Amino acid sequence: MKFFRRLLGRRRRTPRSRNTSVTVDIPLLRWVGPVVTVVAMFIILGMVVGGQINLAALDDYGDGEDGSSQLAGLTPVRLDSGGPKSNEAIRIATLHVDRLGDGDGVSAESVTALVSMVSRFDIVALQGIQGSGAASIRSLVDVIRVSGGRYTASISEPIGRGNNLQSYALIWDESRMRIVPGAVGIVDDSRDRMMFEPMYASFETRVGFADGRRPFRFTLINAWAIDQSQGGPSDETSVLVDVFTSVRNYGYELAGEEDCILLGDLGATSDRLGALGQIPGVVSVVADGRNSQHILLDPNYTAEFTRQAGVLSASDLPEVSADALRSVSSQMPVWAELSVWEVPTMETGASSRTEVIR
Repeated sequence: MKFFRRLLGRRRRTPRSRNTSVTVDIPLLRWVGPVVTVVAMFIILGMVVGGQINLAALDDYGDGEDGSSQLAGLTPVRLDSGGPKSNEAIRIATLHVDRLGDGDGVSAESVTALVSMVSRFDIVALQGIQGSGAASIRSLVDVIRVSGGRYTASISEPIGRGNNLQSYALIWDESRMRIVPGAVGIVDDSRDRMMFEPMYASFETRVGFADGRRPFRFTLINAWAIDQSQGGPSDETSVLVDVFTSVRNYGYELAGEEDCILLGDLGATSDRLGALGQIPGVVSVVADGRNSQHILLDPNYTAEFTRQAGVLSASDLPEVSADALRSVSSQMPVWAELSVWEVPTMETGASSRTEVIR
């Protein structure tokens, strides 16, 4: 607990924008009863990691009259170009967007291109959204919904310094994933060790219990690390080591959960991740030596990783022009596949003839 107070304090270092009509505040749950369940673990984790949470999150859009009027006039986009999604696995992805934010600079072509990318995955983490970005993310969700999808998004408040404010977003397929109540927020960096402190959230697959198997539950840390040579305040990858290991260790100590995944633009290729590349067992699942986007996990603990991962190719999106893709990002999404079921992890015990099953 003392370590979390030092690393993730409670003071805000910059004022935050509140000027958006499409967001709601997620209140901080301040007390959890004495019975510690897995659900309680994630609620407490949200409280410990985030400090005083003030996260702007998008409304869930229903099928009522107001929602229908908002969607009127939008052009549907084909969502099944990637084929049907697996009943046994989910895919998560990360993408740093270059020119997405509020204002007139976001074209319908850019939103359509992003819809084509996002709809192929179950959860997508976005970094680099200019300003609050709420209008652009709402447009994205609206187009997916009018096209027949059931996606929801949470977007952070603007983070940064001075006029350099950017937001994170998490977008997920509501028909296949659910966000754990209370377990979403921003890591509060009172010591000013990062330009854009990470966003975190815990999710669970919507498959129900079957044959004694539990739905897969995990925590995502959505991060953007700025290299010191590019104006970063410190070695931000070292800060992310603290965040990753602390979140994972705290989850295990409280409820035996160790499924923690760090994803985002880490400002370096896989061979230059510094301290992040030296966490025992943790790997970048797409290590092509060219991409600064990564999904980091430990396959020994996150045994749900199916060993399937890659980078979405422009050839996978024949319906989207190259210009439209470039209008969204100079990179393509990096993705990884995970089982929808919890998989027990196994460690070799003190004796070579025994194993510890968590």
